[in-house]
This record gives sequence, C-alpha cells and structure tokens, in this order.
Amino acid sequence: MAGEVVQVGEGVAKWKDGDRVTASFTMDLQRGQVDDPSLWGTMLGGGCDGVLTQYRIFPAHALVAMPAHMSFEEASALPCAIVTVHNALFSGPQPIKPGMTVVLQGTGGVSVAGAQLVVAAGGNAIITSSLDAKLQRVKDWIHNSHNHGGAGRLHTINYKMTPDWDKEVLKLTKDGRGADKVLEIGGAGTLEKALRQGGEINAIGFLAGSGTPDVSRLVLIKGAILRGILVGSRQHLEELSDFVETVQLKPLVDNVFEFGHAKEAYEFLSTATLVGKVVIRVA
Repeated sequence: MAGEVVQVGEGVAKWKDGDRVTASFTMDLQRGQVDDPSLWGTMLGGGCDGVLTQYRIFPAHALVAMPAHMSFEEASALPCAIVTVHNALFSGPQPIKPGMTVVLQGTGGVSVAGAQLVVAAGGNAIITSSLDAKLQRVKDWIHNSHNHGGAGRLHTINYKMTPDWDKEVLKLTKDGRGADKVLEIGGAGTLEKALRQGGEINAIGFLAGSGTPDVSRLVLIKGAILRGILVGSRQHLEELSDFVETVQLKPLVDNVFEFGHAKEAYEFLSTATLVGKVVIRVA
C-alpha cells in the first residue's frame, strides 16, 4: 500500500496532510519478528481489512515515509513483497554480504525484487523460471535500468530445460559449494536443492506440492539454518525504504489496473504470466 495522507487525527504530530506514505503490513509490529499471536489481528488483508479501498484509517505508528524517487504504484510493492525479501536477506544470523550467493525461485514480485536487492548489495543472485522470456525480462530490468547501484551479478536458470538445476547452481558458486542463502518460494518440495553446507533457507511460500523432504534431516546433515519469514516489521520497512532510496532502486511493475478493474487484476495474477508486481490504482 502507498498513498497520501488526507487527514490526521488529534494528537498526531509525525504526519501531516499531503505526506506520501506506505503502511507496514503487520501494523502493530514495530520491530523484530512476529512473536505474539495477537499481532495476526493487525495484518492487512489477514486479521483485519486490507487496502483495496480508496480511503483507510491507519494508526500513525504503522506508517512509513515513501522513498522520494518512487511513484505510488512502485512504492505500493514495498510493504509486503519487498519487505519480506529484505527481511530474509538482511536480517537473521547470516545477513547478505558482498560476494554471497542467493538462489531465488520464480519471477514474481518477491523473487525479482530479491534479485535486485542481492545485486545492489554486491551479491550474486541466481533466479529460476520455466520460461526463458521471463528470465530475459528480469535480466533486462536489472542490467539495463541502471538502478541497482551495486556490483553484484545476476544468473538465470530455466529449470524446465535444466531439471537438475541445483547442479547448475553448484557450478555457479565458489568452489562448487552451493548457495549461501535460498529464498524458498516453492515450498518444501524444493527445499533440499542448491544449498551449501551451513547455508540458510528462508521459507516464504508453499507451492511445490508433493515430494516433501525430511526437513530435520536436511538441517542436521547440512548444518542448515531454516527461517520462516512472515513479512516484516515497521523497522524493516523503514530500513528497506532507506536502502532503495540510497541506491535508487525501483521495483518491476508488470501491470497497473484501475480500481474498477480489480477483478481483472486478480484474474491476471491467476494466469501466471506476470513478471514482478501487479498493482491496483485505487484513486
């Protein structure tokens, strides 16, 4: 969500009419990770109403100033998809550092933004998809837009053309040891692939279906770290906003639908043809 403040309540000093803001996905989570079940009730579109509306009342503590270089459409991608991947990359026991390798699955909003952040941080991003056209679009966006601000590299793998894509990952990593981090969008069915000894798996999605591995065995044998990523806090959103403004990063927005065409926006999502984010402009 991104929008403009049109009215502030009594006693609100931080915000004023006209401020351009985003809203933290879990509105009452100020810092850290979700460690209190009551916070579920403040998750936009989950425990409370979401943002498919032209006006909404937010608690002042849930808002974060928009990066100045972004449009509302671009900034709307920050509070959910991109803060999720920022949390996975920059928080936890093994924060991203220059030279680290990260594997990202698919070409949706989380993975594309993740590849941008990895490259901007000086890391090596490896992104997988079943379609060369999607992978080429991601390449073009990251390499030709000149907005990633980092010295990292992007590699792509078509997992349909390369079924043993985890072996290709090993070839692309230092000494063939595997990735330092895997951002697991696919779910448990692909959890065991591509990770180095002592690496970190950030579980974000559940799409792979059958073939669930023995996670306890994976963690034990590989000495792996398994993190469940549940979006992020207001502090994460602030840190993300500062980072993308510093490097002038913009998310890849595939399509923008007007408020009256929200149904078509969801139908477009279901076609699985998108690359990056889909946005609904409410006003």
